[in-house]
Amino acid sequence: MPEEWRVAQILTARISKACELHNVLKGYNTSVLKNTSIAVPIHVINTVVEHAREFGNEAWFTFQNMKKAYDSVRWKSIKAALKRIKMNNRFTELFGLMHNNRSNRIITEFGLSDKYQVQNGLNQKETSSLIM
Repeated sequence: MPEEWRVAQILTARISKACELHNVLKGYNTSVLKNTSIAVPIHVINTVVEHAREFGNEAWFTFQNMKKAYDSVRWKSIKAALKRIKMNNRFTELFGLMHNNRSNRIITEFGLSDKYQVQNGLNQKETSSLIM
């Protein structure tokens, strides 16, 4: 495992702990925390569907593709969120160093793409994106 990934795992664990300790996440947003589940939100959706079926009503749902949403998280927003949960300034600086001024490559069926400059602060499938 690359060293950067290990550092990201440590930082993510610390953010998770702070979120749990200070009850930062509310309602169904807590399903990203350790020892939590998405079972309740799924049960709620199932209940609504069953109710609509039973009474012949329509049921409309809106879902957000979080995979796409994480590509649009700017460092300024991440920094503000970390400040809001009173994350240590040194931690925030370290997190910023890991997520700014970086380049990426994409794995394709033809091999790796050319490098490109990352424009946002957080990438899809990044270890820390789960909690952020």
